[in-house]
Amino acid sequence: MKTKGFRQQAGFACENCRRRKARCDRMRPECSLCAEMGVACVVIEQRPQRGPKKGQLDEMRTRIAELEWQLGKQVNRPKTADSIPAGAPCGSTVATTIQPLTLDVDNPTNTSHLVSTSALQAVTPASSTATSIIFSTSASNDAVPPTTSTAAAMPTFPAAEHNASTDLHALMDWQDMDMDSSTGILADMGDMLQFDLEPNSPVQILGEFKRTNLVLADLNQLYFDRVHHTIPMIHRRRYFSWADEENPSPARKCLRSAMHTVAAAKSAQYHNLGDALYQETCQLLESQHTRKLSRSGSTSIDNINDPGPPKSCAGQQIPIELVQAWLLLAHYEFLRIDEHQAMLTAGRAFRLVQLARLYDVDESSSSGGVDDMPLNPFDGSDSDEHEEDLSYAVTEEKRRTFWLAFGFDRFLCSRNEWPLTLQEEAVRTRLPAPEESFQNNQPIQMCFLSEVLSMADNTQADASTTIPLSPFAECVVLAALQGRCMAHRRMSLVSTGADGAQEFWARHEQLVLAMDKRYQMLAQSPAFTMANRDPMMIFAYMLAQKIIINLDSILETVPWQRQQQQKAADRQLLATSYKWRAERAAVDMVRLARSVRSLGCFALHPFMADPLACAADFLIRHTKSVTDTRSSGNVSGNANCMGSIGSNDKEVESLLFLLRSLRYVNILAQDYISTLEFDYNSIRMYNKLWQLK
Repeated sequence: MKTKGFRQQAGFACENCRRRKARCDRMRPECSLCAEMGVACVVIEQRPQRGPKKGQLDEMRTRIAELEWQLGKQVNRPKTADSIPAGAPCGSTVATTIQPLTLDVDNPTNTSHLVSTSALQAVTPASSTATSIIFSTSASNDAVPPTTSTAAAMPTFPAAEHNASTDLHALMDWQDMDMDSSTGILADMGDMLQFDLEPNSPVQILGEFKRTNLVLADLNQLYFDRVHHTIPMIHRRRYFSWADEENPSPARKCLRSAMHTVAAAKSAQYHNLGDALYQETCQLLESQHTRKLSRSGSTSIDNINDPGPPKSCAGQQIPIELVQAWLLLAHYEFLRIDEHQAMLTAGRAFRLVQLARLYDVDESSSSGGVDDMPLNPFDGSDSDEHEEDLSYAVTEEKRRTFWLAFGFDRFLCSRNEWPLTLQEEAVRTRLPAPEESFQNNQPIQMCFLSEVLSMADNTQADASTTIPLSPFAECVVLAALQGRCMAHRRMSLVSTGADGAQEFWARHEQLVLAMDKRYQMLAQSPAFTMANRDPMMIFAYMLAQKIIINLDSILETVPWQRQQQQKAADRQLLATSYKWRAERAAVDMVRLARSVRSLGCFALHPFMADPLACAADFLIRHTKSVTDTRSSGNVSGNANCMGSIGSNDKEVESLLFLLRSLRYVNILAQDYISTLEFDYNSIRMYNKLWQLK
């Protein structure tokens, strides 16, 4: 069998053939093509070496930066006199053995270079050429002696007689290394290596992210910058008194993880980290739940022979941090997953609120209540030395946790008309105090919710006698009024006869009167009129407008045929006035929606999409009703109809624009925008077809 030869001949092609892209026969001293053309045959034997592949240097620089980031926390600590040999001059160092590390350049996906602190004996810094850097993938690799080119760039370190971790602390500052200005890898990393939050803390890998102390500190700051304004239940100083502990109690560990989870959902930088943090928080909470179940089971066995009444385990076994963690987890699920899953998680939080008797903080504290930190062997908790000084803040934190659950219950159930879990009648907890009093631990006595609502229901009292409240307390009052509107709607569906209609109008007028007073108080509130508006106050104002719109939509269920003719005419006039109020509320919400764009989507309330969608739906339904009137044959006032439709276009577009900006951080806005855009585009298409006729 004849052996097939190589297609390309040995040797280099001449420059003339290379330029013409012709096949050179590589004959010497000249090839056939050059001899035929009568030109000089020039062959260059020394070819320039090919450079690195595309992206290889960038990948190498990225890996170098990652390792420097990890080592920076171990290296960048203040130098002490013990780390400098005696008698050594200033700036001098003593050479020690360096174990160079190797980098797997051929496998870019290999992430084994992220080694732990104990595995790092030393590090070879970057020289002026990135390809001369060699890192090790494990501590067991054989040491490779440094080459001449890299040895010149290596720093020398103080001699140490301790372990590897001690040697790492004795390393010189990375910014003292002499770098070539053309590369500047370490020079660019100088600012990143300045932090020193906790030198001995290990680096944790969570998903695709490396969770360092810097990341945790950033998440803590993000929480109080973007989350706390709308979920104000954590006392900042009390939280940071234990936030840096390596082994806090299980409940506090759950709370810290839940806070980081919600903070990641409000950040573009850590947005993808939220899923991994969410899984970790779920595991922590489930393990805590399993611990509680096993504990309660053993308690019930011990009480078998106890002839007395059963002991309540509601108060002393439920730490406040556990309730807060479940509430934050439900908020994250509402933002990123689904409102049905959020409802299931919130249900567990509501039951913990009831078991802990958070609804009874200011009335029956002798019946157990909730412990801010349970002192029992099952929870592994330790007494907090700061708790005595923050006794008011601890109690206020319980109040705020309850009221946050109270509002979350109503906001979450309003869209689908789900029944409420936390009832208003059983509440004996005072309204939340202003934020300044809470954070500064300055005691102030607030009124009860029943007192505010009774004053709002009083027909003799005017807006000037209404009690001024903080933005959070205003949201609580409006959430209670929204719950009453939900009950009012359900009762109107089952009421029969003339008596039912009379009761309906009595309830309706009472709610309208209460809303008018709260609306006037909100418009005059300093927190709303100031240039830097409070996100909670903005949401409260929009929530009030939503309730006014809902009161108008409830009138569609009024049984007009069961009333006398004279009464029906009077009620129709009232309904017309309520319709006008709803239109004004929708227009005011559009104006406010245009002004809050400067706050950004991360700073807005998690339920902000609900009142925005309510106003947009009202304007779309109003346009649809005008269109139906026109298509039914009533052509009187067609010019007014067209003017109304055209004027609503800008308002609806403004609301839809804000909803579109919220859909990236709020799954509820995404659900609303798909439904509203379909209805709005259908009406616009119908109007265009009608104009063509």
